[in-house]
Amino acid sequence: DLFSKACILFTGNAVPVGTTAKISQKDFEVVFRGCGKNETENPLQGIFPKSDGLVLFALTLGQALSVRIDELFDSGDFAVGYVLDAVAGAAAEHAGTGFEQKFAETFKGDPEIRVLAYSPGDCGWHLSGQEKIYECLAPERIGISLSERFLMTPLKSVTGVLVAGKKDGHLVKPQYSFCQVCRTRCCR
Repeated sequence: DLFSKACILFTGNAVPVGTTAKISQKDFEVVFRGCGKNETENPLQGIFPKSDGLVLFALTLGQALSVRIDELFDSGDFAVGYVLDAVAGAAAEHAGTGFEQKFAETFKGDPEIRVLAYSPGDCGWHLSGQEKIYECLAPERIGISLSERFLMTPLKSVTGVLVAGKKDGHLVKPQYSFCQVCRTRCCR
């Protein structure tokens, strides 16, 4: 019942929208360096220079969904609020996967190419990387704002870079300090 209610609420409140822009390796190096707070060693610094293409992206599920989740918690309907929040989080990640698939279509001639999304806050890329992405993409056009602490509003929003490259280029060994606290293990 909770999941069904959450899905109905999700469908009635989500307004997904996104934006993308191709970026050169040279320009992405500036974006990736950001405010200079990345981990000294991180996987993306070795992956993007070998890429066959890079695309910045931003997507959101809209403010109405965030407002609805807050309303559920404020009214004490914690169970539905929690499940709706989980559904919305999964949907935002799935939307990122959709961007990966769309970009991968441009490389149909090469079966070795894989496209993966990397986002600030993951894999040693400091959250402050959001700032440079915002300068390049201007995601406020699609309703995303950025706080001084680099958090996005609406909360169900994602930014990052799509990296197209040989599949082996994306494989990394979980040897970095931040790998100890990683819950997704998506690099595997």
